[in-house]
Amino acid sequence: MSLYTLLIGILSFQVIAQTKKDDVSFVTKVKDANKKTKVLLLDSKNQNIKFFKRNDEVYFYNELNPSFKCRGIVMKGTYSQLTLKVDEYGKCSKYVGMVKGSYLKVQSRDLGINLKMAEEVVDILLKKRMILKSKIYRLENQIRTQDQRKQILNSEYEAKMASLKLEWKDAIDKLGLDDQDAEKEINLSKMKLQDIDSKLKLYNVQDQKIERSKWSLKYDVEDI
Repeated sequence: MSLYTLLIGILSFQVIAQTKKDDVSFVTKVKDANKKTKVLLLDSKNQNIKFFKRNDEVYFYNELNPSFKCRGIVMKGTYSQLTLKVDEYGKCSKYVGMVKGSYLKVQSRDLGINLKMAEEVVDILLKKRMILKSKIYRLENQIRTQDQRKQILNSEYEAKMASLKLEWKDAIDKLGLDDQDAEKEINLSKMKLQDIDSKLKLYNVQDQKIERSKWSLKYDVEDI
C-alpha cells in the first residue's frame, strides 16, 4: 500500500469536528469492545452521561492522537457507563484503538444540548421547590400560631360584643326616655285640649235665629 493510499484512507475516515461552545468532553475507559456487534462499552466517572438519549451522536478519540476521531451513536447512557454503536468499527479499532482498559476522550454536542435542557428543567424545579417550601412554611406557621390567633380573635370579638352591648343598652335607655317624653307630651297636650274646650264653652256664641225661633214658638203656644 502506497503512502498516498494510506493517507486517503485515513482522511476518508477522519472526522474533522472542532469543539464548539455547546460541545461537552469527558474521559472514558474502555470496558468492553465487541467487533462482531460493533458495540463499544465505556466507563466514566462523569455522571452527566446519564443525560445521553438514544441515537445521540458522539465522537471519541485517543488523546495521544487527537487528530483521528471516530463517530459513535448512543445506545444507552447510565450514571457510569456509556454504550455506543460504532459503524466504522474496523477503522476506529485501527486508528483510534479500542483496547480494553485504554482511555478515550469523548466529545458530544448533543450532550451539551441535553445538559442545557436539564439546567432549564432544574431551574424550573428549583422555583417550584421554593414556592412549595414557602407554602409549607406559611401553613406550618399558621398551625403553630393558631392558639395565638384564636386569642387575638377572641379579644377582638369580645371588644366588639362589649361595644355592641353598650350600644344596645344606650338604645334601650334612649327608647325609655323617648317613651317618657312621649307620655309627658301626651299629658301636656291633653291639658291644653281641656283648656281649649273650656274656653270654647266659655266663649261660645249662640245662634240668634235659633234662639228667636224657640222663643216665638213658646210665645205662640202660651197664647193658645
